[in-house]
Amino acid sequence: MKALTAERISTALSGKFAKLKRLVLATLIREGRPMTMRELAEKTGKGYSYIVTVVSELVNAGILKKEEDPEDRRRVLVWFKDESIIDLVKQHLQKVIEQLERERAKERIEVETVPPEVRELYDRIMNFVNNNVASVELSLEICTEAGERIRKTIPLTLSEIKSLFEKILEIPKLRDRLLRELGLEEKAAS
Repeated sequence: MKALTAERISTALSGKFAKLKRLVLATLIREGRPMTMRELAEKTGKGYSYIVTVVSELVNAGILKKEEDPEDRRRVLVWFKDESIIDLVKQHLQKVIEQLERERAKERIEVETVPPEVRELYDRIMNFVNNNVASVELSLEICTEAGERIRKTIPLTLSEIKSLFEKILEIPKLRDRLLRELGLEEKAAS
């Protein structure tokens, strides 16, 4: 097999699942250790079957290798085929790695600055939404200058729902009403 060059790595990381390939490699670099595909799925927030597909493609491209976990032979670990590949991949993924580090730093700041009771409440509400809500629509009633009322309905994505709940939790009256409506009021008080 030909030695990997920056050009071959760039080619291997393009095409179908290009973003996920870069995310998997950046995650391995950030973690600095071999990982199972299940761990990669958890760390990237992507489906296990997608991770299996992407890892197989990266193995076929000569970037990654699979090896038996010495501590548990039933598990398969994924790591770079050769240590020299890591520097080439780092150069190619510099922007992705920087973005992951910014997100990690933001998470640390949020954990340190948000009071634990508000974080717990947010987690409880998001758990409720994830388990019980198929979709959310924001319904607005707007009064025009002519005095007529117009009703607008806006579907929200999961990230928009999370942002909305974060803002609601900052306003005590809205937070209390939301908890009453969701039937979580007693749990929050305890």
